[in-house]
Amino acid sequence: MRRWSEVAERVAATTRTSEKTVLLAEFLRSLPATDLPIASVFFTGRPFPEADQRATGLGWAAIANAVIRTAGVPPDAIGRAYDRSSDLGQAVADVLTMRPSQPPRDGNPSLAEVARARCSRRCSRSRTR
Repeated sequence: MRRWSEVAERVAATTRTSEKTVLLAEFLRSLPATDLPIASVFFTGRPFPEADQRATGLGWAAIANAVIRTAGVPPDAIGRAYDRSSDLGQAVADVLTMRPSQPPRDGNPSLAEVARARCSRRCSRSRTR
């Protein structure tokens, strides 16, 4: 997942379509076939494939509370960060860098582990209905 994140940051940092294509092609070429659909869905910016009708149901308050608790910052920190960038993703990144201690770098989940985690709670609920 860390490699995916690094590639996503590099793709976001360039405006050149040809460079984005090269970055994505190199990364996707390095993946096992089982990870290709997962990585592709994640690159779309959507947590689920289009054919999947589930939604995360996460709004501003849920995201803000999770980030505030994770970073151990005052409740208004996410709002102030958002006001600076007008971008929720950037605001979350800014606030998380305020943490007194950063998470260990050895905790690197795979794409498949992240995909299972995003599905586990929601999928188990839909199976019990």
